[in-house]
Amino acid sequence: MLRSRAYRSGMLNRFSYYSSGLFLVMVLTYVGLCTSGARRDITTLDGTTHHRVLVVRENPEGIYVQTEKGAKFLRFRDLPVEIRLEFDYSPRREAAFLKNQEQIRKRKAKATAAAKKKKSKIESRKKRKVYEKTYQRFLRKILGESTSTGTGFFISNDGYLVTNNHVVDDAATVHVVTTDKQVFTAKVVTTVEPYDLALLKVKGRHTALPLSRMRNARQGEDVFTIGFPNPRYQGVTAKLTDGVISSDAGIDDFDKVYQITTPVQPGNSGGPLFNRNGDVVGAVVSRFGDWMIVHTGALPQNVNYAVKSFYIHAMLKLTSGFPREKLAKPFPADMELPDVIQRVKDATVLIVIH
Repeated sequence: MLRSRAYRSGMLNRFSYYSSGLFLVMVLTYVGLCTSGARRDITTLDGTTHHRVLVVRENPEGIYVQTEKGAKFLRFRDLPVEIRLEFDYSPRREAAFLKNQEQIRKRKAKATAAAKKKKSKIESRKKRKVYEKTYQRFLRKILGESTSTGTGFFISNDGYLVTNNHVVDDAATVHVVTTDKQVFTAKVVTTVEPYDLALLKVKGRHTALPLSRMRNARQGEDVFTIGFPNPRYQGVTAKLTDGVISSDAGIDDFDKVYQITTPVQPGNSGGPLFNRNGDVVGAVVSRFGDWMIVHTGALPQNVNYAVKSFYIHAMLKLTSGFPREKLAKPFPADMELPDVIQRVKDATVLIVIH
């Protein structure tokens, strides 16, 4: 047993000795190569001399060398003719090599850009999912805690929007939810109870709608509205309905509103009434059915009302400091109806009252 242990110990010592010797031989060989006669001085065409140069490797463009001052790359074009001949330099081979290197560089750059784009898409998708979940939770929370809801629309890109006075009347907090899923707290700037109109302001830049300057739209003119009826039950996606202007006066010939056939429901109040050009001709205000049920018990069909845009302009004139020059300009005359509807949708907001 003792002899066996001594034997093993001796073998280990011999192995360590041989290993150390092998390593030393390798080091000396490397040092010998680095300090061999291959080192020389090279002077480039501009007169710069590199001392004790060791050529490490070459390519058709030039040579990689180790100098006293560190590693360098010397192009054949900058070297004397004898060195070019020594390494069999060919301008044609150099051009082909550089072209190939450029193609490789472009492929790598393209692959890198594609990888970055893919990574960006994945990260963007993850962020959207997180934001969507946060938005949906917040929206359910504010809708669950709300006392009422309505609709509004931007009239300037810097955040002024119009809705009904009865939508924001006695509100402690007014939240504005845009169709691109942003939520803002709105400030009530002006209210005009006789017209049932209110002007609000939020931060940010927004798509805005042009206000018609006509005192009255034409009877029979096609009109549309986009709004958020019954959002707790019908969801918070904007809804479009259409109809015509059936009269330029309301109940008892009240001349500040239009009678319209455009269907509206609770939650549409304050929404834009617009024509085929995208001009806002009014703001949806009420349904005749609610009044008739209370007073007669009957339920009329397609009888609703919208405050005329003329009185929106009147409200703005009453608003001190309102920048009228920032009102939205009319849409292009050749814009097709689906594009008009999309622009109006982008400018229409859900209003949540607390």
